[in-house]
Amino acid sequence: MKSVLHIITDSHPFGGAQRNTWLSVSESAPEFQQHLACGKGDEFPAICKKNKVPFHRIDGLTNSFAPLSDLMAIYNMWKLMREKKFDIVHLHSSKAGILGRIAAKLAGTPLKIFTIHGVSFDFELRPKSAPILLFMEKFVARFTDGIVSVAQNCKDDFVKKGVCSSDKIRVIYSAIEFEPIDNAAGGDEKRAELGISPDEFVVGAVGHFRKAKGYEYLVESAPIVLEKYPDTRFVIVGDGPEKPDIERRIKEANLEDKFILAGNRDDVPDLLKIMDIFCRPSIHEGLGRALTEAMYAELPPVVTDIWGTREICQDGKTGILVPIREPEALAEGIIKLRENPDLADEIGKNAREKVGGMFAVETMVRGIEDYYRELMREENN
Repeated sequence: MKSVLHIITDSHPFGGAQRNTWLSVSESAPEFQQHLACGKGDEFPAICKKNKVPFHRIDGLTNSFAPLSDLMAIYNMWKLMREKKFDIVHLHSSKAGILGRIAAKLAGTPLKIFTIHGVSFDFELRPKSAPILLFMEKFVARFTDGIVSVAQNCKDDFVKKGVCSSDKIRVIYSAIEFEPIDNAAGGDEKRAELGISPDEFVVGAVGHFRKAKGYEYLVESAPIVLEKYPDTRFVIVGDGPEKPDIERRIKEANLEDKFILAGNRDDVPDLLKIMDIFCRPSIHEGLGRALTEAMYAELPPVVTDIWGTREICQDGKTGILVPIREPEALAEGIIKLRENPDLADEIGKNAREKVGGMFAVETMVRGIEDYYRELMREENN
C-alpha cells in the first residue's frame, strides 16, 4: 500500500478544486492510503472526520502573500512529511502547490505531483504578482515528478510560458458527480422558495464571488435583456469578497427586484433545475466545475470564450461563446437562446452528452491513479 498526502491551500470556499481533491481521496483504490491536509477552513476537517480519512492542519498556509507565514507553512509541511514518510505528495492550488513542493523536496518525498486547477500567472488579471508566480512555478517544476492539468488550455499555457515540457503534464479532466443532478427536484416549489413565479425566465450563475468571475458584466447585460424580456430573473448562487460590489452595482442599476443573490447553498442541483440558461461571464477560469454541472443538467450555457471553456463549449453546439468583458455580447447570447427554444434544447442535450462522456468520477480517479503508477515505475527504473 502506498501512502498519499493531498494538500490544498484552503477548504473554504468548498469549490471546484476542493471537490476535485475530495473525490480523488474518497474514491481512491484500496492500494492508496489517503491523507488530506489544508490551511484554514472547517469543511475538510469535518468531512474527513465523517469518512475516517486522516486530516492534518497546516498552520501558516494561507492564500495571501505573507513571508513569515509561508516559511511556517513550509516547515510544518516538511515536518509532517518527514514524520509520516508519504510515498506520494499531491499538491492542489497554486500556493500549496509552490510551498508544498518545496517542503516535499526538502523532506525527500519520492513522488511530488501538482494539479493545475487554474493558471495563477495571468498577466492581465494579476499584472503585479504574475511574474513572481511564473518564476516560482518554473523553479518548483524542476523537482516536480508529474503535473495533472484539468484542461488542455491550462497545460498549453504552462508549456508556452516555459514552466516545463509538454511530456511532464497529463490532462485529466476534473470530474463531477452525476447522481445528485440526476435526482434533483427543482420545480415550482423551489422557485417559490426564491420568490420566482412559474412563468418567469431564469438566467442562472453559480460560483464564488471573486473578480475573476466577471459578475459585473452579467449585471451590465441585464438591462439589455430586460428591455426585450422584462419577465427575466437573474439568480447567482455563491458568496465571496466581491459580493458587496455586485450588490452595489445591482442597486445603482435599480435591478434589485430582478437579481437574486442566493448565497452559498447545499441544494445547487435543485437550483440548476429551475434555471433556463446558465451564464458564466468569467474573465479567468481553468475549466470550472459549475459549468460542467450545469451542462450535465442540460442547461444551455452562455459563457465567455476563455481557457478550458472552449474545450467543452463549441459555439452553437454545446454552448454560446462570447468575448470577455462584453455585456452586450452576453445579452445577445441570452436573447438568442430565449428567442430560439429549439436551439436552446438542442444545445442543452448536446451539453449533457458531452459532459457525461468526459467527466465521470471513475474516469478521473482511475486516470490519476494510473498516472501515479506510471510515475512510480519511472522512479524505480
